[in-house]
Amino acid sequence: MSSMLIWSQIEFSLAELWGIELLGLIQLVLYFWKLISKLIMVQDDDNRSTVQGIQLHIY
Repeated sequence: MSSMLIWSQIEFSLAELWGIELLGLIQLVLYFWKLISKLIMVQDDDNRSTVQGIQLHIY
C-alpha cells in the first residue's frame, strides 16, 4: 500500500516537471518564431503582410 502511494507521488512530480518543461518549450518556440519572423520581414518586404497576418493569428 505504501509503495503505491510513493509511486503515485513520483508520477505526479514527473507530470509536474513535464508540464514546466512543456511551458518552457512553448515559450522558447514563440521566442524563436518572433525572431525568425522579424528576420523574414527585414529580408522580404513583399511577405511582410503575410507574416504579420500569421503573427496576428497566433496571438
